[in-house]
Parts: sequence; C-alpha cells; structure tokens
Amino acid sequence: MALFWLVTAVGLSGCTDKNEVYVQGDWFFSAPGVGGITRQTSVHTYWNFDDGTLVAHSCCEDRPGMSGHYRIVGSEGNSLVLELFSVKGDGVEDGYQVQIVIDRAAEALSIQGVGPFSRMP
Repeated sequence: MALFWLVTAVGLSGCTDKNEVYVQGDWFFSAPGVGGITRQTSVHTYWNFDDGTLVAHSCCEDRPGMSGHYRIVGSEGNSLVLELFSVKGDGVEDGYQVQIVIDRAAEALSIQGVGPFSRMP
C-alpha cells in the first residue's frame, strides 16, 4: 500500500527521476564563517527544489539569491546534475549546471561540493 502512495505522489508531482523526487523541498546548510573571508560568524545557505523550479540564497548581503527553473541533465546512482534556465539573480546564468550528491543514509545533500545540507521540516 505504501508503494501505491509513493507512485501516486510521484505521478502527481511531475517528478519521475528518483533523485529528483528525493531533493524536492527545502534544504539548509550552516557553516562557521571563514576567517577574513566573511564578516559573519557563520554562513547559512538555503535551497528549495519544487518540481522544476528552484530558489537559492545565503544569509549575507553580499551573497545575492537566485531563482529559476531546472532540467535534469544527469542522474546516476546518488548523483543528480541540473541545468538552470530562466534564471534571475546575480552570479549565475542560463546553462549553469548544479551538481548534487545525495547521501540517503545521512538524509543529506552536497550541492556544488558544499554541505551537508539537511532537509528542513
């Protein structure tokens, strides 16, 4: 019965790739500030993946956020590669690729080599 609900949820969400289904939702990472690089004592980064759209931002005024759409260009094992399009925000442009590594055992993500990102409740 649980499999039925999982299949139904995937069908309704539009996500068909198991890795894309896993990353849907809000993810958060916090790290201590690196001496001399940031004025803050810690850096907080947030990503939201929602059925083909994404939003990402950081805590700091000098780290602008971005939003846009993505398409899957690679998914194998625990790795997912998204290509961005219709992107708004500084520092990224259409065609930019986001590399995500999924650690299901730890319920965490690494995004662009940064992490672990934890799922927000």
